[in-house]
Amino acid sequence: MKRSLSFIGLPLFLGLCAAFLRATELSYAFDPETGLYLSGLSATPALMILSGVAFLLFSALAFFTREEPLDAPTSPVLLPVGLVCTLILLASAAFQIYFGITQVFSMTNLIQALFSVYAACAALVLCKKGFAPSNGGTYAVFAIAPAIWVSYTLILIYRDRVADPILLDYSYLLFAVVGAVLFLYALAGCIFGKKKLRLAVLSSSLTVFFSVCELLGHVIALVLPSSVAVFDLSPIEALTLAFCLIFIPFAINELWKKKEIAE
Repeated sequence: MKRSLSFIGLPLFLGLCAAFLRATELSYAFDPETGLYLSGLSATPALMILSGVAFLLFSALAFFTREEPLDAPTSPVLLPVGLVCTLILLASAAFQIYFGITQVFSMTNLIQALFSVYAACAALVLCKKGFAPSNGGTYAVFAIAPAIWVSYTLILIYRDRVADPILLDYSYLLFAVVGAVLFLYALAGCIFGKKKLRLAVLSSSLTVFFSVCELLGHVIALVLPSSVAVFDLSPIEALTLAFCLIFIPFAINELWKKKEIAE
């Protein structure tokens, strides 16, 4: 139980520390007129160092995690979590459809909306089943859906952000989404009976850390004195990070709880 709490508590704590550094960076490290990075602010290298330390800690945590078969009863809290995650993904789909209607129609946005609905259904089913191992059938169809959705989301985020020459504007966002891709594929592997718990531990910790850093950092930056920051995360980006912060901690905790009982 203590180890399962460290999978959630440690990334959240370090993520909160990173969020304040990120907020400081967003507020004071960029020129308000040109948007270019202004060197000399200590928050930027401090955030990079903290990210590196976090990666080493999470790697050590994952390294000492032993792979075990998964078999345990489902936690009753997972179903409400699944409902919240389903609403987040449906909201993401609604935004994509709205943008397609009110702005220039894009087939990629329509595909993203369909993937979001697919992942919304999958999140509810997976939480209801407690990420139990799959024996095939309909349940197996949903196991990979969140990974497909977040992979496509990563492609769209990179497509929209790649023209920005300032990597600090979106690098931590990409780290969070890449971590989510790795975790959701590892989760699917665990459901299909593959030993992917170490990858799940590492990727979930990194995803929570960078999601808190990026999402909360943008929020804190809005209230800092003399801040020039604006909330420049798109609705799709913000909802994706929100999904990661809600779904992934409960999912990794459930996987670890099953592993403890199996031991």
